[in-house]
Amino acid sequence: MPSPVRADFSALTRMTYLNLGTHGLMPEPALERYLAATARYEREGYFAHAELEDERERARARLAALLGAPLEAIALTGNANDGINLVAAGIAWRPGDEVLISDQEHPAIENPFGYLARTGRITLRRFAIGADPEESLANLEAAISPQTRLVAASNVSSQTGARLPAAAATALAHARGAQILVDATQALGQIPLDVTAIGCDYLVSNGHKWLLGPKGTGLLYVRPERLEELRPAHVGAGSLLEGVTPPTLRPTAARFEFGTRALPVWAGMNATLDWWESRGMLPLQAHMATMAAAFKARAADHPRLTLLTPQPWEHSSSMASIRVAGFPDPYALLRALWAREVVVRAVPELGAIRISLAPFTDEGDLDRLFAALDELA
Repeated sequence: MPSPVRADFSALTRMTYLNLGTHGLMPEPALERYLAATARYEREGYFAHAELEDERERARARLAALLGAPLEAIALTGNANDGINLVAAGIAWRPGDEVLISDQEHPAIENPFGYLARTGRITLRRFAIGADPEESLANLEAAISPQTRLVAASNVSSQTGARLPAAAATALAHARGAQILVDATQALGQIPLDVTAIGCDYLVSNGHKWLLGPKGTGLLYVRPERLEELRPAHVGAGSLLEGVTPPTLRPTAARFEFGTRALPVWAGMNATLDWWESRGMLPLQAHMATMAAAFKARAADHPRLTLLTPQPWEHSSSMASIRVAGFPDPYALLRALWAREVVVRAVPELGAIRISLAPFTDEGDLDRLFAALDELA
């Protein structure tokens, strides 16, 4: 018999899903409510609009609480990349400004700031993620220069699952006069976060990865003191005060939301957050940590595997990356595993594959993964 948590994910009856770091799976009870809300909106149109706007605002409040953020500091977006672009486009860049990112960033950070650099608006520089948080922080501190306007970095690396302590990185940036954008895409849902304790200027995340929410959900946190200086790249109905002339921005982070939006996704997010509450977020996060430790122990002892992720939990996360001897092409390995219905992600930058240990992962999933790897020897 599957566990009550596993029973909420119907795909697990036929596959071993180890890729929450790319796409989460919605629990069936939440998915049913999300599909029902979508059907109602498409059938009833504006008649359902006000009720779904209430769902959106409830989701905003719950996500703000999950981050320890003031409600007015949260903008709801389609994904984390939206939020990163809002920051990249919204800062009034000055000649000579630098942006400092890590050498393990997802394209969601690489591309917006790489584009700004290519078009001559900033200089883009990098610091190295080290073998432990102290080394990463030392590398960050050494790389910050008087021209560094913004540090933009993930607090959990999408390549290895290694952690960059967000609060300490924020303190370093602020001490040198720089702002900081924290990409919490691989953290929200698996690691408790508190933006007040972190002190960051901006934070972005997705709802569709570790939170297990619908695709098309994300958020941007803007520290209240930064709100007026971050210029919206686009405005429209929703981002402006109603009935006010001339057009005037809303006084909250909702100024970054405009136009007709897919409101049912927020009904789906509320359904997913209800699922987390019913199953217990803290116990499930502890379970993910236990599964990550079990995976890393088995990988470290395997003669054909090289573990690229720190062993200690406080230095890592529920993701881990491995190189597999005999498979220099990670995409070839990924295809071979997918043919066995074991779903992982390739990390071509490292010649590796990445494993995500989910709330529903169990020892049987690890057994099937390692059996598949041994078949491919």
